[in-house]
Order: sequence, then structure tokens, then C-alpha cells
Amino acid sequence: MKRLIFLVALVMIVPILSGCSKKDETATTSGTTSDKVTLDDTDVVNYEPAQRVSITDPALASYLDEMKYGGNGNALPTLTNDERNKIGAIAQISKSSKYGLSGVAQIVSQSSISLKSFSFNGACSPLLIYLTRQNQTGKPLIKVKEISTPLSNTTLAVEIPANTPLTTFDSLGFYCPDNTTIPVSTAYFAK
Repeated sequence: MKRLIFLVALVMIVPILSGCSKKDETATTSGTTSDKVTLDDTDVVNYEPAQRVSITDPALASYLDEMKYGGNGNALPTLTNDERNKIGAIAQISKSSKYGLSGVAQIVSQSSISLKSFSFNGACSPLLIYLTRQNQTGKPLIKVKEISTPLSNTTLAVEIPANTPLTTFDSLGFYCPDNTTIPVSTAYFAK
């Protein structure tokens, strides 16, 4: 049995070794120029350019497309340096015992803000969330979400409207529907 295994291994190794040591017949020598091999243009094969696909995970490709196009298929405008610097900014939602507001907001892309560990007791329903400026909370800029039900320790996505530069706002304002001039809470984005 050992001999059979040895013979099979030898039969498999010999062609491999002989292929490695085979002399290259097209190699050039340092002799005369007439010994060198040349190619004319008819020997050159032109290949069609191929499109490389670098992402093979469909979920990741879909996510990257959504981040690139804002989820609506339209290309997002190019970010300025100030806008690029705002991505990743975090705002602490100040706790409000009357409305049970708490959580953290983070700008995650040009088109999205994430509310994490968000809680709301439903006391003023619906809770209106606006993009605003810290010094203009009495005049909220753009309504981005309404929350009609109580939530506890939830993660929510808040969509930034298309063509709204990140430099337009610096905070989120939370308002009750009966009074949109005084926020019940304001969360300022700091980097």
C-alpha cells in the first residue's frame, strides 16, 4: 500500500517538475539580433475594456447608492468642506420630564439624521421635529418628522429634505403642535 501511494505521488510530481524545468524556446539570447523574437501588430490581441465591480454585497451596494443618491435616485450635490465637517456631528437631546424627551441625534449623511436611544412620552402629540438654528428657535426652518405615539429607547431615521445644505441648520427643535414658537427641547449639533 505504501508503494502504491509513493508511485501515485511520484507520477503526479514528475510532470510538475518537468514543466518547471522546461527550456523556454522563445527566449532571446545575447547573441546576434537575428535570433531575437519580434511580434508584429497582427499578433497583438486587443481586449474589450471590462467594467470592474468592486462591491459584491448587494446590501452594501444598495446602502452606498442610497447614501450617494439620497434614497430618491437623484444625485446629491457635492459637499462643501463645511458640510463635510458637519457629518458625524452629535446633539444631545436635553431631558424633558414633562414630555419624556431624551436621546442623541447624529448627522450620518448629507440626507439623514439618526436619533438614537430616543424617548418621548406622547404628552404633546404629535411631536414636531424641525431643523433650526440655535439663535432662531422661534422661527423653525424645516419640519422633518412628526411623532404621534410614545416611544422608549428607539432608533429613528430623520430624512433631511433634498437640496437642503447641512450648513442651513445647526440644531433640531422639538415642538408641540399648539406652539411652534417655543420649542419644548432643542438639540445643538456639536462636532
